[in-house]
Amino acid sequence: MKISTMTLVLKAIIFSVFLATIGYSLESLAQPVPSNRHGERHMHRKKQFRRNLSPEQRKALKKRIHQLKMWKLTERLNLTEDQSTRFFPRYNKYQDEVFVNFEKMHQLMARLRELKESNSDSKKIDDTVNEILNTQAQNHEILQKHVKKFRDVLSASQVAELIVFERDFSRDLRGLLNRPRPPRP
Repeated sequence: MKISTMTLVLKAIIFSVFLATIGYSLESLAQPVPSNRHGERHMHRKKQFRRNLSPEQRKALKKRIHQLKMWKLTERLNLTEDQSTRFFPRYNKYQDEVFVNFEKMHQLMARLRELKESNSDSKKIDDTVNEILNTQAQNHEILQKHVKKFRDVLSASQVAELIVFERDFSRDLRGLLNRPRPPRP
């Protein structure tokens, strides 16, 4: 029993240090949000945050988040060694597809903002809105396709927990990105 308790305490400490490192990395990379001419903060910190990351920083941050996610998923789903070796290659393919779709959505949203700000014609705006809607629909298709593959490895309860985990993890990560940080000197 002592070994089990020690293991849990050690895992909690490692997780806390890892989260603190990610939080510190996010805070040190984020920049203040500029105000528009009316004094309103019109850009979200996340948008400004993404814009200020170099490709190397973005890749390093993505890798750290991925490592954290894999560790938390293994614990939360209570994966056996066999399940882990069969599940994570499938999950990584899913994550790769989601990331490509996320990048596409990011580009489309930037295009839509530009079109709105430049008072483009309605046809261009409507076309971009339709592309955004199609890209959002692809997110659901990607999830459905991969859940079928996950069911070959995971129980129904684990698949349900995976879906809940994805939402919780995204919420927690957004919370880290959006939490107030002290002003820089």
